[in-house]
Order: sequence, then structure tokens, then C-alpha cells
Amino acid sequence: MPKTMTDNSLSSQLSPTWAGRDIDRLSERQRQSFFRNGFLVIENVLNQEEIDRYRGLLADFDQNFTHNYSGHGEEPRQPGETLNIRNAVSRATEIRDLMVHPKTFPLLLDVMGPNICLTTSHAYLRPPSPPGTTEDFKQIGWHRDGQAFSTCEPGGQLPWLYTKIGFFFSDTTIPDCGALRAVPGSHRYSGAIAQDDDHWEPYGAVEVGVKAGSAVMFDNRIYHSVGPNYSEVTRENIYLGYCWRYIRPIDYIEQEDHVLEGATPIQAQLLGKVQDALSFYLPQDGDVPLSEFVKQMNQV
Repeated sequence: MPKTMTDNSLSSQLSPTWAGRDIDRLSERQRQSFFRNGFLVIENVLNQEEIDRYRGLLADFDQNFTHNYSGHGEEPRQPGETLNIRNAVSRATEIRDLMVHPKTFPLLLDVMGPNICLTTSHAYLRPPSPPGTTEDFKQIGWHRDGQAFSTCEPGGQLPWLYTKIGFFFSDTTIPDCGALRAVPGSHRYSGAIAQDDDHWEPYGAVEVGVKAGSAVMFDNRIYHSVGPNYSEVTRENIYLGYCWRYIRPIDYIEQEDHVLEGATPIQAQLLGKVQDALSFYLPQDGDVPLSEFVKQMNQV
């Protein structure tokens, strides 16, 4: 279980939406689990009102987006088909609040520290797979995130570039519903995935099914995939990725003004606001409001 802090003044710095809310911190057991396995399930993050709010947001996306925006151009789609929207925070500023949710974001700070920004915000709808889809089909094949051209660090380990938090608004504990699959510990080695040539599932792979309202935090280097959805339920989720500020974001070069308008200082930092280029590498007072936030967290 996470550690809960009751200094409610901290949560209002994240967003007025969270004013008066407790914030959670990593327990030592969670910390060890994250660094050992490469991912961590965080249960009961969102209440029913929050689940409904973000399900409604995805329903609006479904009806209003005639194309998917996967980062490599646009792909036509119809309502009810797979939805894949990158830089989702620029499409709906309500995602700024999810970005700093008091039950997940402080846990991320516990492993990454304050000098970070948002690298990706990714909205998904994955409807039931078409009839005839075979078990070895992967909606997204086995892969690591962001590592296609990375070089290994000494000892053969790939560099840790960013961390994702996936918020799930539908129940993925339902059998064969396209839940996240992962290979625990695979972030700690480089090279090809360990796999029998006659079988599509890697050695040690597990299904990471979670209830609606829960989240999964994972290291970008971990091998993971998404399989077919044989259920009658559409999988609904939003991924938010956070990198260190000296690494270029995936989704944007510079966010548009409307994305920053009305943002709290912490949200503005995460959305890429800087005083000058040097502050990415050598931040000064005022460049990283999250630094003071972390100090306050650690004093409670």
C-alpha cells in the first residue's frame, strides 16, 4: 500500500481540482517492486466520478476525431473503431489534471525527482477484435518504448529515458480483453527478448490486468505488448509519459499557448515551459517549481 500524506495544501499546488485531497507516496515495498520488476500496479486511483469524466472525454474523442494521430501522420477512422491520439493533452486540457493526480504523480516524483516534463500523452480506445483474430495477434507487438536507436550503458543495460503511467477506465481483469502484457525485470537487460521460436509469448510474460480506476506505472525499457480483445468491452485508457527535461519530448516540439493557459506552475513545467534553453540542463530558481514541491513533500 502507498503511504498517504494528509497535508492537503500540497495537492492544491498540483491543480485546483485536487485541492483538499491527500497525496500518496511510494512505500518502500512499492519502490523495491518498481525497480525490480519495471512496473507497479497502483490500485483505486480514480473514484467513480473521475472514471466517468475521462470515459466521457474518450467518448467525445471517439465521436469527434475522424483520424488517428499516432505521431507518423494521420489515419482515417470511424466512430467505434480503434482510437489512437497522441499529444492528447493538447486536445483536452482536462488531461492536465490527470497528469498531476495526487495518487500517482507524487509516486512518480519519488522515483524520478523534480526535473521532469511530459514526454507523451496518449489516448486509446481498443474495441473488441474482429472475428477470426488469432491469439498470436498483437495490437501492439512486443517492444520497449523509445529504445529503437539507443545505445547501451556500461554493463549492457539500456538507458532509462522515461516512465509511463497508464490510467485505465475499463476493467482489464476480464479474460482476453486486450490487457497490458509485460515481462517483469526485462528493463534490466538489453538484447532480444527471451522467446521460444515456436511460441509467440516470451518467457516470463505476465498479463497486467487492473480494475477500472487503477493505474500502472512502468519503466520505458520493459518489454510489453497488447494482445487481442476477445471480450465485448472496449478497452479505454490514457497513458502519460514523463522524461527528464534534458531529453526531448516525443509528442511535441513546443506546446501551443492554449495548452499552457490556466495551468498551474507545476503543470506549466511539465508542459515544457522554460525561461531559457539552458534551464533544461542547469535549472535555476523558478525554473523547476516541482523542486520546492518535493522539498515540502519530504518535510511532511
